[in-house]
Amino acid sequence: MLFVADSRYIYLIGFVLFFVIVIVIVSIALSNGTLKRRSIYFKECVGCKEEIEGNSIYCKYCGINQGNTVTCDFCGEENKEDATVCEHCEALLK
Repeated sequence: MLFVADSRYIYLIGFVLFFVIVIVIVSIALSNGTLKRRSIYFKECVGCKEEIEGNSIYCKYCGINQGNTVTCDFCGEENKEDATVCEHCEALLK
């Protein structure tokens, strides 16, 4: 009688482990690459930092031209091409 009770627990533990493994595999498959694809289709506006479409020339929220930007070497933020000082960290731009 003790063996039957133990085998039920083994089957229960096996089923739970199988279920958890299936959930993990499915969640990895569904989320794999979505962040990369999102970064291709969307970008952050240079001026207002809102999320806009990746191929936008002008921001639909503030209207700033997205074409010509300069990346700050210190903090990595994008700035307008004619800016001499970073708007985020106030470091000098090249």
